Amino acid sequence: MYVNKKMLQNPLASQSDALARSVSELGKTGISDTEPGQKPQPTDPATLAAAREVLANDSLLDRGSHCDQIALAKAQYLDGKLTDAEQTLRETLQVDPRDPDALFYLSHVLLAADRPIIALPFLERLALQPKAPVLTWKLLGYAYLFDATQLEKSERATNSYLALRPDDWGARLNLACVFGQRGPDQAVNVDRVVEILSRVFLNAPQWRQRVQELMAEGEDFSGWTETTPFLELVNAK
Repeated sequence: MYVNKKMLQNPLASQSDALARSVSELGKTGISDTEPGQKPQPTDPATLAAAREVLANDSLLDRGSHCDQIALAKAQYLDGKLTDAEQTLRETLQVDPRDPDALFYLSHVLLAADRPIIALPFLERLALQPKAPVLTWKLLGYAYLFDATQLEKSERATNSYLALRPDDWGARLNLACVFGQRGPDQAVNVDRVVEILSRVFLNAPQWRQRVQELMAEGEDFSGWTETTPFLELVNAK
């Protein structure tokens, strides 16, 4: 539309363009740079701005569009709205139960909401998909830790991931937790825990505090409070 030979922009069209750019921006980024089970952390400014744009204009989204649904779920997750993100992703899975994006991000949401056992069937379904992200096996290894009957699966999944991402120290800690849960009564478990944690602390010393926290009652290393090689390693200055 032109008035006095000047084009006046349609504000709805401008808003729609901005929303489309934000959906595209969220489509290019990972959901969050966090360890499994951690709450959403601030990410780069462009992603946060895109998430705010999507949440502010969610009524304009095409809820039948896969891209729009995934962008909305990511925005909800990054804003800490885990219940809303879960609902959005479950709606997507009703359309396509094998959708790798929805399975992947729903697993992230459930892990962040401290519901790893609920996340397991979605991760297992995702692992069967040809487009499953490599990170799937790290998430599986972590989630299996919460079911003492599935420690072997945790070990296999984490080792599969580490074969491709050997320098992921958080994943190596998950592997140590497998042997931690198996207990210090068997020498092989002590040897493996000391071997793994020595390597983790050398390359990522910030994980030492997390292991100390995991010595609390009911945690992975709660039975290791009298295991000398483990204590000397964990409490080293």
